[in-house]
Amino acid sequence: MKKAFLCIVIMAIALGLIFAEGTMETASWNIICDGKLLTASDNAWETDEGQVMVALEELKPEMIDAYAFNFDGWQITIIADGFGITSMITSSVMERDGFSANFTQPPVIKDNVLWFPIESLAALMNYKVEKDSASKTLLLTKPETAASKEQEEEIKIKRMTSVKNNCVYPRPDIAYFEDILIPGPHGFIPARLYDPKPDDNSIQALYINIHGGGYTVGSIASSDHVCRDIANRSGQKVLSIEYGMLPEHPFPDGWEDAYAALEWAYNNSSDLGIDPDRIFVGGDSAGGTIANGIAMMARDRGDFTVTGQILAYPVIDLTASWAQFVFDDAVDAMNPYATALNANLKGMPKTMLLVAENDGLRPQGEAYAAALEQAGVQIDFSVVEGTNHGFLAVHEESREKIAQFIRTTRK
Repeated sequence: MKKAFLCIVIMAIALGLIFAEGTMETASWNIICDGKLLTASDNAWETDEGQVMVALEELKPEMIDAYAFNFDGWQITIIADGFGITSMITSSVMERDGFSANFTQPPVIKDNVLWFPIESLAALMNYKVEKDSASKTLLLTKPETAASKEQEEEIKIKRMTSVKNNCVYPRPDIAYFEDILIPGPHGFIPARLYDPKPDDNSIQALYINIHGGGYTVGSIASSDHVCRDIANRSGQKVLSIEYGMLPEHPFPDGWEDAYAALEWAYNNSSDLGIDPDRIFVGGDSAGGTIANGIAMMARDRGDFTVTGQILAYPVIDLTASWAQFVFDDAVDAMNPYATALNANLKGMPKTMLLVAENDGLRPQGEAYAAALEQAGVQIDFSVVEGTNHGFLAVHEESREKIAQFIRTTRK
């Protein structure tokens, strides 16, 4: 066993030397993270592609909590700020909790040390990166938020739990899916497009899914099994999107990200093979809040309208939200895109609204259903018996109902 492990280590070192050949500079870099000089700065070096490499071990505990290296698959798993980040030592692709991004330089093993492209890692962790090549200085700054240290720690734990829970639910097979990047107001928006019938050239509807998670947690990965199932059941395409979450991205950042994805889908409907008059938006919990907000934004901005919206146990009144750091200014809680009961609801799209029987948000959902109906909006409202908040992850009957709504609804 020891001999086998030693052989693997020797192979890894040899492979790393091949990857790293011709890439090292003699000048070291100063890596400053949140005002603190990392010990890695004594050893950091720059590749020919201009990427600064840092020994991964040196990033604990200032930037990352832990990492593991699987020799069998050359896979690196990193836990940082509660996010799960994975990378292959043979590839420049890195994934963060459900979406991927390509960078110029993969990690390497050199001198028996695992080196990582720190700028790429910082970008995935929402750090601001300032690079001064003249002074060989890389300044990394974590964005300040309105969340307290206690709230930030609570969110971090929830994110780590979410990463683990992503593996709990079985994922149904689907004929085709693709990870894409959509241009957005704050950079690229990661998204995943599902197509249950890739060989069918007929024009389909598109359902844009916005994941829940209290505006702080969740990802494409956490809603992957739900999106696969809805796509399969409806026979239509599904686009699952990321968005700027709290506390790093206060209102209206996440809403504007989601709207940009909606607008992109509308403008690229021909390339996507979808009918621009059959685009739906929806989500669960916080995702339902954002979905309702961007449907309202589309109505108000007048560039296009959505065919229908699907809201599962949404938060309707953000003036009562537990997350006081949702807004930079408390008055923004009254914004109709955040607290929909403050809005003029006339002209809102057809709405499917599902609430859980045993949920503190049920009264908000019931009040919103009544307000939509009073405004003349066509609404399909249900209290799903015997369920709790978050039931969409396990309630197949509700996913079938959503699929039917997407399949049959027209403007």
